[in-house]
Amino acid sequence: MGELKFGIEISITAESLRRISVKAEELGYNFIFYGDSLSYNSLECWTAISAMSSFTRSIRVGPSMTFLSYRHPAVLARASATVDRLSSGRLELRIGIGGRSLKRDSTTYGVPFPPYLQRVRRLDEGLTLIKKLWTLEKSSQRGRYFSSSNAAQKIKPIQRPHPPITIAGTSEKVVDLAIKHANVWEVGGVVPAEYRKLYQTLTSKCKKGGRDVNSIERSLEVTIALFTRGGDAIDGLRRKLRNKFDKLAKRWTLIAGRPDHIISELNEFVDLGIERFSIHFLNYNGINLFFQRPSLLIDQMEIFREQVIPHLKH
Repeated sequence: MGELKFGIEISITAESLRRISVKAEELGYNFIFYGDSLSYNSLECWTAISAMSSFTRSIRVGPSMTFLSYRHPAVLARASATVDRLSSGRLELRIGIGGRSLKRDSTTYGVPFPPYLQRVRRLDEGLTLIKKLWTLEKSSQRGRYFSSSNAAQKIKPIQRPHPPITIAGTSEKVVDLAIKHANVWEVGGVVPAEYRKLYQTLTSKCKKGGRDVNSIERSLEVTIALFTRGGDAIDGLRRKLRNKFDKLAKRWTLIAGRPDHIISELNEFVDLGIERFSIHFLNYNGINLFFQRPSLLIDQMEIFREQVIPHLKH
């Protein structure tokens, strides 16, 4: 296993976007990702990513997770190739079938939220089309959900053969998609024992499918509330969330505590082969826990970089 990599997932206003992007790069984070959702007080994801790439020079950029329900694969292929060119080859395409947040957007805004199996098949067809548009002069595809006929996309990504693809999910069919399409497989909402079983599933499926399991980077999405003082801070967060704390901890792999506790928890995943961490720092002082306040976000970014990363097992 090589050096650990760390990314920041953000959901912030336009006024703070430059400040946070530049700070993440200055601190040496490997990635910065922007959330893709209609339900939160967020910017449009791919517009924000384009802006983030213009503010920075080396940090890699992408969506926290993007979904085909918002954009046809041909539109996403063009948008992602454009960002890769604007960023001089720094795009990470992170994509999934969608879950709770997409379902909420479906209820509120009417975006499509098909049944599980259909979302899996749509992502399979969609990624096949995206990769064709990225790499071929012309492409044709006749699918159940997405088709093309001699489609030409002259705007190609800089990265060859294409930008890295991350697929997130823990169900067996999504693991199959990761083996077929992904450079990175990401999981969230798991404890170490659950991840160990998931990795065994990935290894077994790779062996059957003829893919080297070590050719897939393994990533964990984790929500962190990083405290530096106040011994009752975690208890205070529990009181604030009341009966939601344990539920959130399970759903988001929520780790709350001082640096030594964060180190201990993350090292359990490092021992199991996790190579990347996608971190959403919790806005634990705010009304909306997931829409970040810049000052608290920067404090946590700095403390994590200075007091946590050096003590993780590399």
